[in-house]
Amino acid sequence: MSFSEQYSTHEPISAANDQPKLTPAQLEKELSKVDLVAKIADKAKLEALVGAFLPEIGDVAGVLPSLYIVYKAKQLGASKWEIAKMVARAGVDLGIGLVPFIGDVIDFAYNSNLKNAEALRDYFEALDKQALIQSDRDGEKAALAAPQQKAA
Repeated sequence: MSFSEQYSTHEPISAANDQPKLTPAQLEKELSKVDLVAKIADKAKLEALVGAFLPEIGDVAGVLPSLYIVYKAKQLGASKWEIAKMVARAGVDLGIGLVPFIGDVIDFAYNSNLKNAEALRDYFEALDKQALIQSDRDGEKAALAAPQQKAA
């Protein structure tokens, strides 16, 4: 079940007050773009392959998808803490990749973009679950208050 199917009946999601609210379908579309970039970058092993033949160029080119994912996270309203973790993962990937030969070997195993895309999706799913819990609590409070208003 996709994220939008699972949460299609709920209110629009926004993590930050200054960010526009997105419907679950819009959020799913943006997260799908992030997933696609991450899969292309990490599954195709482009960074490691380019880095094996053109040292440092592959690592610098490998940062571009990471920057896109971090940009989308910021644009979608992810927390500063979540963005900091994503930047740290990208930094580790870049730092390891700069080590000649060994870095290229490790790049085959370390998938920072996929980890960041998954973390971003998990962040918004957790945020939506918190919103659902809050709306349930608000509904319970309203239900408890209704009999008291009738009695008065």
